[in-house]
Amino acid sequence: MLKRSIKEILLSSKKQGWVLEPQAKRILKLEGLNVPKFKWAKRMDDAAKAANKIGYPVVAKIVSAKVLHKSDIGGVVTGIDNETVLEDVFQHFSSFKGFAGILIEEMLSGLELIVGAKSDYQFGPVILLGIGGTEAELYQDTSLRLAPLEENDVIAMVKGLKAHQSLEGYRGKMPG
Repeated sequence: MLKRSIKEILLSSKKQGWVLEPQAKRILKLEGLNVPKFKWAKRMDDAAKAANKIGYPVVAKIVSAKVLHKSDIGGVVTGIDNETVLEDVFQHFSSFKGFAGILIEEMLSGLELIVGAKSDYQFGPVILLGIGGTEAELYQDTSLRLAPLEENDVIAMVKGLKAHQSLEGYRGKMPG
């Protein structure tokens, strides 16, 4: 059973056809998953407050229902280490189509994952897990399952990825 706050996020996202990244992170957090510290800022002063609270350096991402592939248009900036740079990034992002704010996020290292869900007309709710970031389409390393998921389903999805060894630690490297 979905929590009321999650249902509200999903309903508010229905018109655009997908959930914006800050709301997706909120859903994951509401379900008890660890996500990077983040704040959705719609004004520059809120972005600066968020960056100071999270701690520099931070990552900034465009929030826009019109932008699906942020990195393709320069909508992701990493390593922002001061408010002057953050203000330049905010001004740049605000010129993008459909600008709805900026996501300020703590900088982390490791392997990026993509998690997605959709209601398939034939199968119903489907969950996707895969290698994310700019490599998502390049490697197309994904696993799909019908919802709802049990813990064993999630474990099988991870093990089903070609890159699962990178997530678990490979050749002396720490898990990604």
